[in-house]
Amino acid sequence: MRASGIPVFLSGEPYAHRAKYAAALARALRFSGVKVEIMRASEITTVVKHDLSAPHDIAVINVLAEEIPAMIEHGMLLPVSVLVPDASLRTLHPLSAIFASGGKQYAIPKNIACGLFFARRDILDRYGFDIPRTWDELVRFGREIRKNRKGPVLALRGKNGWAQTFLEYYWSNGGSLLSEDGAMAFDAPRAQGVLSFLSDLVHIHKLMPRAFVTRESWKTPEDITDGRLVFAQASSDALPKLAERYRASFEERFKIGLCPIGPAGTNAATYIEGSCFAVPRTTAHPRAARDVLRFFCDRNRSGNFDTHWLHPFPRYAMPFAELASFPWYVRRGCQLLADARIPQHDMPLAPGIAGIIESAVISCLDRSATPADAASAIARALTRSIGRRYSSPVARAVTHIRTNFSKQISLADIARISGLTRAHLTRLFTRETGMSPGRYRTDVRIRHAERLLEGGATAAHTAAASGFSDAKYFFRAFKRATGKTPASYRRSRRA
Repeated sequence: MRASGIPVFLSGEPYAHRAKYAAALARALRFSGVKVEIMRASEITTVVKHDLSAPHDIAVINVLAEEIPAMIEHGMLLPVSVLVPDASLRTLHPLSAIFASGGKQYAIPKNIACGLFFARRDILDRYGFDIPRTWDELVRFGREIRKNRKGPVLALRGKNGWAQTFLEYYWSNGGSLLSEDGAMAFDAPRAQGVLSFLSDLVHIHKLMPRAFVTRESWKTPEDITDGRLVFAQASSDALPKLAERYRASFEERFKIGLCPIGPAGTNAATYIEGSCFAVPRTTAHPRAARDVLRFFCDRNRSGNFDTHWLHPFPRYAMPFAELASFPWYVRRGCQLLADARIPQHDMPLAPGIAGIIESAVISCLDRSATPADAASAIARALTRSIGRRYSSPVARAVTHIRTNFSKQISLADIARISGLTRAHLTRLFTRETGMSPGRYRTDVRIRHAERLLEGGATAAHTAAASGFSDAKYFFRAFKRATGKTPASYRRSRRA
C-alpha cells in the first residue's frame, strides 16, 4: 500500500530505453505533480488488486489492453468519462471504444498494436506475387516458393499467440463470437474450417514446420527481423525493430497486410492489442488522474511525446494527410486499421477464453484432437463465459427471445418466462444488456432479416419470417437499423 500522500503514475515497462522513457515521462507530467514509477505491466494489475480495499496514492495505471475487461467486471476502475470531457475523448482513435462498458469509457489508449501479415517483398517480386489476400493465394504462393527454397516459408504467432491467430482467421472467415446484442454467435462450422486450414498449413501443404506449433510466439518477430521467413503473422510491434534494422531498405524488403480472407469472409480482420491508461476506483487523487488523462487526450500537449515513443500507431484520430511525416509503415498500418474488420463486441470476451482457444488450436495442430472436437471445446468455453454475463432471469428472457423471435411474443410473455414483473424485468434487462427487451427483440429480428436478405429472400418473405407482422413497420425498422432499405441491402450484399 502506497501511503506517501503523493499521487503515483504506474507505467508499464517499455520495450527499450527504460530509464530514458521514465525520465521523459516524468518531465512531461511534471505539471501534474505525480511521481512516475516504471514496472512490468503484469505487476501493475497485482498492485491495484491489493490496493483496492482502501484509498491509495495510485492515480493512473498503464496496463495491457487485455486486462481491462476483467478489471471493469470486478469494479476495479473509475470511468474516465467522468474525469475527461466527451470532446477530449472524441479526439482519440475510434478503437478506444473497446474500453467502454455500459455506456461508460474506462480507459484511453496509450499505444495501439494489431496483428499483421508480413511478407518478403524481394522474394515475392521474383515470382510475380503480391502479398496473399486469400487463403487460396497463401497456399498457392507458399507451395510455389517452397519448391525452390530451403528453410521455413511461414510462421504464425505460435505458443501464447494461437488464440489471437485463430480469432484473426475466424473473423476473416466471416465469424463472430457474439452478436451485437451480446448473445452467442459462434459459428462452429466456420471455426472448424479455420482449424482445418491451420492444420493443413502444417501437415498437408507443409508451409510451416511442426516445431513452430509449440514454439514461443516472441520468436516469430525475430525470424521476420532476420529475414529467414517469407510469410509471417505477428504483432505490429515488430515494425519498429524492422525499421531500425533495415533502415532505408525496409520498404523495398518487406510488405505488410492483414490476415488472408477465408472462403466465407468478405473483410480481413485483426486482433487489437497494446496498452492503455486507466484510473483505479479507490484512488485518493482523482484530480491528479484527471490532469494526466487530459494531457494524454490533448494532441497539442502530448503529441510530441507520443510521436517520440510511438509503438507503432498514434492514439489520436487524425486525417490521413496529417500522417505524411510518419514512417511509411505507420501510414500503411493506419490505413489497414481503417479497413480491417474488428468485431469490437468480441474483444472484451476474447481474453477470458484465450487459454481454451490456445489449447484447442494446439491440440488440433498436433493432431491429438480433430478440428470438430477443437471447435466444440471453444464453443463450450464460450457458452460458459456468456452464461456468466447475465443473471438467471435475464438469461431466460434472452433465450426465450432468441428462440421465439419469429413469433408474436409480448413483453408480458417474456416477463412470465423470466419470473419477474414487466417493470422489474425491463430495469434488470436494460442494465445487463444495454437495451430494453423490446429493442432486443427487434434487434434479433433485424439480424435474422439481414441473413435472409443476404440469401436472396424477398422483403415480404423476410418480414414474415423474422416476426414482423406489419411490412411497413419492418421497412422502417430495417432502414433505421442498417441505413438501407431491405431491397438495397439485398443488392449490396449479393453484388
